[in-house]
Amino acid sequence: MASEICDDEFNAKYGEQAIRIGGRSPGVLHVGGPELTIEAGGKVFTFEWHSYCGPMPINRRLPGKSPFWHAVTLWCEQGKRMDDNRRALWDEPPPAPPEDLVRVGRNIYPRVMYERLTNKATDGDVS
Repeated sequence: MASEICDDEFNAKYGEQAIRIGGRSPGVLHVGGPELTIEAGGKVFTFEWHSYCGPMPINRRLPGKSPFWHAVTLWCEQGKRMDDNRRALWDEPPPAPPEDLVRVGRNIYPRVMYERLTNKATDGDVS
């Protein structure tokens, strides 16, 4: 949800433009801030950060499996770090150690998720 990852300090630093709309029912239309870039999957993506809608790729429609979404999600979770060239900086988290995984049939799940969903403690292999 975009509201969970909004950051007032980020918006104050990098700015977001607002346009007032007049008429019978005045309102405010927020448009994205400055263009930012993020590198993911060997490609560089350009996007705007909108305080309400979150990341908005520029001039592209990206499928849900695009590496952009993975990268921008981690960027938000890691505090929206930026360099001087407005490039979003993020780090790939280390893989879970094998003892933190549970095999259920042919599927493998993180132990914490499996135990939370099933309310069962496991020793690692549930078939």
